[in-house]
Amino acid sequence: GIGYGIVLITGLVPHFGLMKSSSRLPPGIAAGSGWAQLDIVTSVPFTKRADAVRLQQQQQASRQRPRRDKFRVLLACIAIGVVLSISITWYLQRQLPEVQKRVQESQALTAPPSRSFCSRSRPPMVCAHGGDTRHAPPNTAAAFRAALAAGVDCVEVDAALSSDGVLVVTHVRELAQLTGRAGVQAGDLTSSQLLSLRWPGGEGLLRVEQAVALTSPFVDCVTLDVKTYNDEAGRPLDEAAISSALVSLVHSTRCGNCLIWAKSDAVVRRILQLSPGQRTGYILMNETQEARRLGMHHPLRFSTSPDRRRRLAAEAAAAAADRGEDADTAYEDDGNGADSGQGLEQGVKQQGQQQQGGGQQPYYQQQPQQQPGVVGVHMDMVEAGLLELLHGEGKQLFAWTINRPEVLRRVLDVGVDAVVTNHPATALEAIETRLARCGSGGGSSSRGGGGGGEGGEGEAPLIRSRSSRGKERRSGGIRRSSTGGSGGDYL
Repeated sequence: GIGYGIVLITGLVPHFGLMKSSSRLPPGIAAGSGWAQLDIVTSVPFTKRADAVRLQQQQQASRQRPRRDKFRVLLACIAIGVVLSISITWYLQRQLPEVQKRVQESQALTAPPSRSFCSRSRPPMVCAHGGDTRHAPPNTAAAFRAALAAGVDCVEVDAALSSDGVLVVTHVRELAQLTGRAGVQAGDLTSSQLLSLRWPGGEGLLRVEQAVALTSPFVDCVTLDVKTYNDEAGRPLDEAAISSALVSLVHSTRCGNCLIWAKSDAVVRRILQLSPGQRTGYILMNETQEARRLGMHHPLRFSTSPDRRRRLAAEAAAAAADRGEDADTAYEDDGNGADSGQGLEQGVKQQGQQQQGGGQQPYYQQQPQQQPGVVGVHMDMVEAGLLELLHGEGKQLFAWTINRPEVLRRVLDVGVDAVVTNHPATALEAIETRLARCGSGGGSSSRGGGGGGEGGEGEAPLIRSRSSRGKERRSGGIRRSSTGGSGGDYL
C-alpha cells in the first residue's frame, strides 16, 4: 500500500511543479512500487512516459516487421506463380495445336523425297488454281501475275459462258461473293454484267482470251477448266455451246499450250470431235454418289476398246484387292466404260438426248479417235497403282486440289505429273527442296511409277528442268509447248 501511495505522489509532484521533469525515482522506490514498466519508470522522465511507451511499441513492431514483410513477399511470389501457371496453361491449350500443326506442315514440306519422285525424268508441274490467291482474289489478273512471278509451270483458268455467249473467267463460288446471291451462274448474267463486277480491291473479272494472252507465253500449260451452266438438278445445259466457244478461242489465240478439261465427259468428247488435235483431259473422282453414278471414278472410261477396258479394269480391281482397297470403288468395268448399275455411255446418251431433244444419236456417244492425254485425279484417289495404270495408257496424272502439306507430300511421293494448288509458292518450294535432296541421294523408299506420261519415250518432254525454264523467263523468251494442237485441225 505504501509503495502505491509513493507512486501516486510522485506522479502528482511534477504536475504541481514540486519535482523537476528530469528527476528520476530512486531505483529502490521504483522496485518497491511494483510498477509494471520498470524500465520506463526508472530511465525515462515521467513527462515523457507516454512517448517512451510508444517508442517501445514501435521497437517491438520493428522487430516483427521483417518477418511480416518476408511473409508478404512469399505470398506475392506464390500468387504470381499461380497466375503465370494458369496463363501458360491457357496459352498452351490454345496455341499448342497450332504450333504442332505448323511443325507437322514443316516436316511434311521438308520430308525426304520418295524414289518415285526422284526417278522421274522431270519434276512435276505446279499448276496455280486460279492464280496465286494468297494476296489477290482468284481468277483475276493480279492472281495470275502473282503466280507467274512465283515461277509456276501452269495456271488453271475457270472458263464459263455468259448468257450472251462470251467466255468469262469465273466460278460459281466467286460469283456468290461478288453478287451476294447464292447459286448464281455465269449463264444467268450477260458479259457486261459479269465484267462490271468488282472485288473490294478493285479487281474485276477477265475474259478467257485475256487470261490466255496474259499467261500462255510464260507457262508450259494453261488449263481451261470448263464450268458448264447447270439446271437445278445439276445437269449441264450448255455443253455444245461452251465446247464450240472454247475450240474457237484456242484457235483464234493460237494457244498451243492450252489444255481443256471438264467434269462433263460430253464436253471432252465434243471438243475432240471439233478439234481432234486439241489437248484435253477428263476428271476422275469418286467422292459423291452422283460422280460414281456417272462413272467418273473409272480411270479408263475413254479407252476405245471394250475388251482392253475390261482387262485393265480387272487387273486394277485385283491390284486394289491386294492392297486391301474396295475393288468395287476402284476401277471395275462392265465393258461399257462404267459401272454395272448404269453404263457411262448410256448416261451420256441420255444427257445428249435431253440436250438435243432426243431425236438423233448424240455425236459424243461415239469414242473420239484422239484420246484425252491428261486425267485430273481428285486428291483422295491418288495412289501408286493408279499412276502406273494411267502411265501405261500414255496419260498424265494431274492431282487436284492440293492445299494441305501432308497431302502434297503424299501425292509427290506417288510421283504425280502435276499438282493443282491454291498455294503454288509452297508447292514450288517443297519440290525444289526434294529435288536438291534427290541430287544428294536423299530419295526414300516408296511405291509408284517413274516419270512416264503422255507421249511416252522419244517425245519432247512437256516439263523441262526448272533451271532451264528460269533462264528462258529471265531472257524474256516466249515459249509454246509442242504438245497438243495450236488450235490444230480446227473444223
